[in-house]
Amino acid sequence: MYSREIIGQDRLKRQLKQMVLKSQVPHSQVFIDSVGFGGLPLALYCALGLLHGFTTIEASEKSGTPSLKLLEHPDLHFVYPVINKVSGSSKTVSDDYKSTWDDFVAHQPYGSTQDWIRQLEAGNKQGIIGVEEVSKIHHKMNLKAHHGGNKVMILFGADKLSENASNKLLKLLEEPPKNSFFLLICEQIEGMLPTLLSRCQEIKLTPITSSDIKSGVQKLNIKSGSSQIPSISRGSWRKVLEDLNASSHTIHFEKLLIQCLRAAFKASTNKGIVIDLIQWADQAADLEREQQKAFLVYALEFMRQAMLISYQTKSLHDFKIHSDFKIQNFAPYVHSANLVSLVRLMEDTSYHLERNANPRILFSHFALELARSLNTRKPVS
Repeated sequence: MYSREIIGQDRLKRQLKQMVLKSQVPHSQVFIDSVGFGGLPLALYCALGLLHGFTTIEASEKSGTPSLKLLEHPDLHFVYPVINKVSGSSKTVSDDYKSTWDDFVAHQPYGSTQDWIRQLEAGNKQGIIGVEEVSKIHHKMNLKAHHGGNKVMILFGADKLSENASNKLLKLLEEPPKNSFFLLICEQIEGMLPTLLSRCQEIKLTPITSSDIKSGVQKLNIKSGSSQIPSISRGSWRKVLEDLNASSHTIHFEKLLIQCLRAAFKASTNKGIVIDLIQWADQAADLEREQQKAFLVYALEFMRQAMLISYQTKSLHDFKIHSDFKIQNFAPYVHSANLVSLVRLMEDTSYHLERNANPRILFSHFALELARSLNTRKPVS
């Protein structure tokens, strides 16, 4: 991507450019980006610098050449989480989804791993980067560069590497082929093998500034409600785009959570509501696996926003509710006596989902525990 196509992150862009110009780019880097600060765009920017040189890039930009055209380079390779298309001995690898990936890069460069996996119509399957994929990486990166220069491998969703794949990749990073560069992008650093991380220079992305987000929104020529965007995005361009597009997933998550909350409050005086909570759990269990995890992320953020209001830090409150539900009225029910248990409930449910636990049992437990926690009395101050 061209520099102007990346929202903010000027310091990192300068840093990456200088490393390329001075031939000081480490063979392995990991861009840590959990919420849409620009990990993939920055990796693409670095890759173009390594393959074309910034003089060529700037000349192409001035001539009006689309940056996507520069990505069509024989020495630029991509790896990302995939799911098996068909059962059998032949394993699916990234190249099998090349056209889908090209479309994702063109239209969702700030998308998350979850956004990518959703493109694959994975259902309840979880994307993974397996050993077969790493074998192909070994093969590609040991070939002679087509243009006699550098070779670049971008690994998107590096925290989705299986343990065996991570160990196999580690051997390659320990002794990288000449003029080869590995740019890893991960969302959950704890999901990566520590020894693999130790072989990479970590680049931790920070939130995009409000002024840069405001400038980016202005370039989109969107006026309605755009003045509120910088304050509710918390530095994430992905969240900006979600809010501007009024994400149908977010609205569905909101309705689903509010339905559970209303039933949970009734549970203390009406034991029959337990049936409603179990029926709610069936709805949550029918979501695709990646959507279930996204719902839990949404629910955790919902509780965080309620906590901010409860602790009278309204200046930090930046949550958008699409229905008539009043989060201000709900906020007092999130307090010091139940905050930790609520957070742990979200995190534990997500943890067990990752390990393929039965979703109906998980969400039944989730609904019942949520009801118990919310009906915990607030301490008298």
